[in-house]
Amino acid sequence: MQIWLDTEPCDLQADSVGTAIAACASLAEERGRMIVEIEVDGESWGQQQLEQPECLGRVAGEVRLTSAEPRDLVQQTFTDAVAALEEAETMQTRAAEKIQADQQAEAMEEIREVCGIWLAVQQAVQQGTELIDVDLNELKVNDTTAPAIIEQLRKQLMIIREQLEAQDHLALADTLLYDCPAVIQNWRDMLDSLQRGLDR
Repeated sequence: MQIWLDTEPCDLQADSVGTAIAACASLAEERGRMIVEIEVDGESWGQQQLEQPECLGRVAGEVRLTSAEPRDLVQQTFTDAVAALEEAETMQTRAAEKIQADQQAEAMEEIREVCGIWLAVQQAVQQGTELIDVDLNELKVNDTTAPAIIEQLRKQLMIIREQLEAQDHLALADTLLYDCPAVIQNWRDMLDSLQRGLDR
């Protein structure tokens, strides 16, 4: 089984794909890096394959792994999160306009997608800060703190859920148009602060 880490062949002994990945992950960690891409016999692997014992236990002709500096990976993750917030803001406005146009079904689909984006952004911030050992409890953003910004989002999502359950469409449209933009701006500021910290 040929094993590659980045562009270099690795002289590692492995009797399965799983042991090859583990050995390369240890080697990358020694270099202060982490595995970000896995390719087995030309096929890109994701979490689904990594959770299947039959996949990890098989023997392959070639295993290629790509590593990255954790800070570079987190920087890209935060950049993607900022882009996701821009998309969420557009979708929130569009959802409010659809509510006002009495297009409730279409608006609800937009809102579901927005909630999915918010979940992904929260996870990106949590996992990214853990990876680079940043304590969000110690992070100050403008005149507030990161925990307060996170709590603000939680409360806003609860309000949206309550308005959905009550079918209070007018209030929901107002929330999306007038309250949510401030939440998004605070998250943008938080991500900007985190990115500036990575550049130091």
